[in-house]
Amino acid sequence: MTSLQLHNATLIQRIWKVVRINLVRPWTALVLPLVIMSILASVSAILSAASIAFVANDAEVWFSPEIFLIIFLFVVANQTIYHDFPLSLSYGITRRDFYFGSLLTFGLLALWYAAISIAIASLTSAFFLVNVAEVGLIEFLSLVVVFMAAQVLSASITNIYLRWGKPGMLTFFGLLAITLIALPALSELNKSASRVKSETIELLEGIAILGGFTLLVGVIGYLIIRRARVA
Repeated sequence: MTSLQLHNATLIQRIWKVVRINLVRPWTALVLPLVIMSILASVSAILSAASIAFVANDAEVWFSPEIFLIIFLFVVANQTIYHDFPLSLSYGITRRDFYFGSLLTFGLLALWYAAISIAIASLTSAFFLVNVAEVGLIEFLSLVVVFMAAQVLSASITNIYLRWGKPGMLTFFGLLAITLIALPALSELNKSASRVKSETIELLEGIAILGGFTLLVGVIGYLIIRRARVA
């Protein structure tokens, strides 16, 4: 008589299951933004050819796919946590596995869209984060970090809402407003104390600072989601 043996899934298998849940709608997460960017790029090219001055930057239409992708990924991360969190728990997935699986999803999306942005750099001349004449590994990493930061920040904000509701959101945005008010003063202080640096060093420092911020927010988000309510 053959006995039925149950094998526990490994950590990698559980995390990958979360990734599959988060990407269950691949058209929305992977394809639709490319369609929208293609339309935007086409429109900007037509406007540039027609010399539409009132939408131009130095007689050239300014098109930045990165800005669109930052906003898009911010929304995607919010929806991932808000909708897929209760669904994953109903499948018996732990909060820890869901969070780590979601971070892996965010990382894969950041890599995917950073690669797309670098590819688009060969077709257009105006960018927000990447100079078309200087497309390399550092620029690619900067895009990955920025896209990852946008998703982690959005996920953490959603975690705050799930954990503390409206009072938590009011507190968060109140602190954010105070921070934004203080930023100009801190920026001026930094300029007065800074030395002349090369663009590469400044970019690497920016990546390191933003990467550290993303890691900090990610840890905070994990601590919050451990006690978050199911929407």
